[in-house]
Amino acid sequence: MPRMTTCKPDKSCEKNEKILCIHRFKFPAVIHYCRGSNFFKRSDLWIILYFIKILLGPLASRLSICRVIVVTRDKKFLEAAEKEWNQIKNDQSGYKLAFNTASVVDLKSGIEFIIEQIECKNYGTDAAGNQHCAIEKLNKRMAR
Repeated sequence: MPRMTTCKPDKSCEKNEKILCIHRFKFPAVIHYCRGSNFFKRSDLWIILYFIKILLGPLASRLSICRVIVVTRDKKFLEAAEKEWNQIKNDQSGYKLAFNTASVVDLKSGIEFIIEQIECKNYGTDAAGNQHCAIEKLNKRMAR
C-alpha cells in the first residue's frame, strides 16, 4: 500500500475527504509499513514473526480489542509463509502457529493475523488511486 498522507497537526484532514490519511478509514487504525532495508528480501513468515514480536511488546494490552490485518499485493503470501513454517516448525523457533485459508494464529498469544490480499487495477501507476482503492476495500472488509 502506498504511504498514506501524514495527518495535519490541527486535524483539519479529518473532514477533508480528499486528504488520504488515516482518517479515511471507518475504523480505528494503526499503520505500520514494512519497507526499507530491514524488510528487503525478508520472507513472508519473517514478516509475521516480526509482527508477533511487536504486538507482544507495548501493544499487548490492546490485543483483545484489535484485529491485525496484513495488507499485501502478494497473492501467495500466506501459502509461502505456511510452506516455510512447515519446514522449520519442529525447530526450536519458540512459536506455535496455525494456518488457515485467510489467516494465521499465534497459538501462544492468540493473535490472529488476517491476510488481506488487495489488488487494485491501477497499482504502480497512481499512488492516490491505489490508496483510495485499498482504503475502500479495507473499510468494506472491516464492516463485515
